[in-house]
Amino acid sequence: MTAIAKDVTTLIQVSDPVGSDPTVASQCGQVLDDVKAARAYGELPDDIAQTSWNEALDRLDTAASHCVRNAKAGKSGSSLTEAIDVESAFHSFSLRIEQLRSQS
Repeated sequence: MTAIAKDVTTLIQVSDPVGSDPTVASQCGQVLDDVKAARAYGELPDDIAQTSWNEALDRLDTAASHCVRNAKAGKSGSSLTEAIDVESAFHSFSLRIEQLRSQS
Protein backbone atom coordinates (compact mmCIF):
# COMPACT_ATOMS: atom_id res chain seq x y z
CA MET A 1 0.00 0.00 0.00
CA THR A 2 2.90 2.35 0.77
CA ALA A 3 4.54 1.72 -2.61
CA ILE A 4 1.26 2.32 -4.43
CA ALA A 5 0.72 5.58 -2.51
CA LYS A 6 4.17 6.75 -3.65
CA ASP A 7 3.33 5.69 -7.21
CA VAL A 8 0.24 7.90 -7.16
CA THR A 9 2.49 10.84 -6.27
CA THR A 10 4.93 9.86 -9.03
CA LEU A 11 2.17 9.94 -11.65
CA ILE A 12 1.10 13.39 -10.53
CA GLN A 13 4.68 14.62 -10.70
CA VAL A 14 5.31 13.26 -14.21
CA SER A 15 2.11 14.79 -15.57
CA ASP A 16 3.81 18.20 -15.80
CA PRO A 17 3.88 19.12 -19.50
CA VAL A 18 6.74 21.58 -19.00
CA GLY A 19 10.22 20.25 -19.62
CA SER A 20 11.47 16.83 -20.47
CA ASP A 21 12.72 14.43 -17.83
CA PRO A 22 14.63 11.45 -19.26
CA THR A 23 13.75 9.34 -16.20
CA VAL A 24 9.97 9.50 -16.69
CA ALA A 25 9.72 6.24 -18.65
CA SER A 26 11.68 4.34 -16.01
CA GLN A 27 9.69 5.94 -13.18
CA CYS A 28 6.44 4.87 -14.81
CA GLY A 29 7.92 1.45 -15.52
CA GLN A 30 8.55 1.10 -11.80
CA VAL A 31 4.90 2.01 -11.16
CA LEU A 32 3.89 -0.85 -13.48
CA ASP A 33 6.17 -3.21 -11.57
CA ASP A 34 4.62 -2.11 -8.27
CA VAL A 35 1.10 -2.66 -9.64
CA LYS A 36 2.08 -6.16 -10.74
CA ALA A 37 3.52 -6.89 -7.28
CA ALA A 38 0.40 -5.52 -5.56
CA ARG A 39 -1.84 -7.73 -7.69
CA ALA A 40 0.16 -10.78 -6.57
CA TYR A 41 -1.12 -10.41 -3.00
CA GLY A 42 -4.25 -12.28 -1.99
CA GLU A 43 -7.73 -10.82 -1.90
CA LEU A 44 -8.67 -8.47 0.90
CA PRO A 45 -11.26 -9.88 3.32
CA ASP A 46 -13.53 -6.85 2.78
CA ASP A 47 -15.40 -6.71 -0.56
CA ILE A 48 -15.69 -2.92 -0.58
CA ALA A 49 -11.97 -2.48 0.09
CA GLN A 50 -11.09 -5.09 -2.54
CA THR A 51 -13.27 -3.37 -5.14
CA SER A 52 -11.72 0.05 -4.49
CA TRP A 53 -8.22 -1.50 -4.42
CA ASN A 54 -8.82 -3.14 -7.79
CA GLU A 55 -10.10 0.12 -9.23
CA ALA A 56 -7.05 2.00 -7.95
CA LEU A 57 -4.69 -0.61 -9.40
CA ASP A 58 -6.54 -0.68 -12.73
CA ARG A 59 -6.40 3.10 -13.06
CA LEU A 60 -2.76 3.15 -11.98
CA ASP A 61 -1.88 0.46 -14.52
CA THR A 62 -3.61 2.36 -17.33
CA ALA A 63 -2.05 5.71 -16.43
CA ALA A 64 1.43 4.24 -16.01
CA SER A 65 1.17 2.39 -19.34
CA HIS A 66 0.20 5.64 -21.06
CA CYS A 67 3.02 7.38 -19.22
CA VAL A 68 5.66 4.96 -20.52
CA ARG A 69 4.32 5.23 -24.06
CA ASN A 70 4.12 9.04 -23.92
CA ALA A 71 7.57 9.44 -22.38
CA LYS A 72 9.10 7.28 -25.09
CA ALA A 73 7.39 9.52 -27.67
CA GLY A 74 8.88 12.64 -26.06
CA LYS A 75 5.62 13.86 -24.50
CA SER A 76 4.76 14.53 -20.86
CA GLY A 77 4.53 11.30 -18.91
CA SER A 78 0.91 11.02 -17.89
CA SER A 79 -2.13 13.21 -18.24
CA LEU A 80 -3.11 15.16 -15.16
CA THR A 81 -6.68 13.90 -15.59
CA GLU A 82 -5.51 10.29 -15.38
CA ALA A 83 -3.31 11.08 -12.38
CA ILE A 84 -6.22 12.72 -10.58
CA ASP A 85 -8.44 9.71 -11.35
CA VAL A 86 -5.78 7.44 -9.86
CA GLU A 87 -5.50 9.64 -6.79
CA SER A 88 -9.27 9.65 -6.33
CA ALA A 89 -9.51 5.86 -6.59
CA PHE A 90 -6.65 5.37 -4.14
CA HIS A 91 -8.23 7.88 -1.76
CA SER A 92 -11.47 5.85 -1.78
CA PHE A 93 -9.49 2.75 -0.92
CA SER A 94 -7.64 4.55 1.88
CA LEU A 95 -10.90 5.82 3.36
CA ARG A 96 -12.31 2.30 3.43
CA ILE A 97 -9.20 1.00 5.20
CA GLU A 98 -9.54 3.76 7.80
CA GLN A 99 -13.21 2.85 8.30
CA LEU A 100 -12.24 -0.77 8.89
CA ARG A 101 -9.51 0.20 11.33
CA SER A 102 -11.90 2.32 13.35
CA GLN A 103 -14.35 -0.62 13.59
CA SER A 104 -11.82 -2.96 15.14
